[in-house]
Amino acid sequence: LAITKEYLSRPKEKLRGTSTGMIELDKYLGGIREREITLITGDTSSGKSTFISWLLHKQLNTDTKCLLGSFEMSIEVMEAKLLSMANKKNVSKYGYFEGISTTVLDNLYFIDRQGTLSLEELKRAIHDSYIRLGVRFVVLDHLHHFIQVGDHETEWQVLGTACREITEWVKNLKGLHLILVVQFTKRHYDTTISKELIKGSSSIAQNADNIIVLVREPGLKTRVMVEKTRSDAANGGPDAFFFLKYNTETCCYERYEKPDTSF
Repeated sequence: LAITKEYLSRPKEKLRGTSTGMIELDKYLGGIREREITLITGDTSSGKSTFISWLLHKQLNTDTKCLLGSFEMSIEVMEAKLLSMANKKNVSKYGYFEGISTTVLDNLYFIDRQGTLSLEELKRAIHDSYIRLGVRFVVLDHLHHFIQVGDHETEWQVLGTACREITEWVKNLKGLHLILVVQFTKRHYDTTISKELIKGSSSIAQNADNIIVLVREPGLKTRVMVEKTRSDAANGGPDAFFFLKYNTETCCYERYEKPDTSF
């Protein structure tokens, strides 16, 4: 009852959470709220790793302490991406130039992973970083690479169980928001892209508070679809999408207005 009263007494603006750093995403997602999980998914090469790098970059710019566990990118590659975004110059292409600012990395921590992790080990890493380091933004990329699958289990079952347990952890950590990057199942070329394609979709999609689906468009463009959100301050749903274009020189996303081809 006390929690319910506290919730009802909070103004709606507070329910929007902190900014993602993207106006359109804030409009549809309602910001980054504590004790919530956001799923990010899409086809292979849809730009998931670059998109989470951009989200991390925006959070690190607000001095938020962040934790990254990634199977897709090494620490060196992620650091180069973030330095490129922060300095608006491709570090991988031009090298570490004179005057480069490295402050974007000051509040970034990594899960130093060797092989898969048990759920208990993953929980300990998140909890310790929260208590000891003050981490309030966590990214796990990709979840299915982290979790151990037993001899008598399917990957879908393990992913569903992991998502349920992770949801419980996050609910108990005030101020924390967690991003989970998950894979699509293999699909036929003409299958409609949606959250229904997530591996273990029924369980994972149900437990997530928010779901963002990324679709690669021609010319380094990305369609960002906010298919689910639980906040009354958000506007997710079938029409909740916008477009971003990736600039390879500055390594930053730019707003892109898709031309109207209707007649």
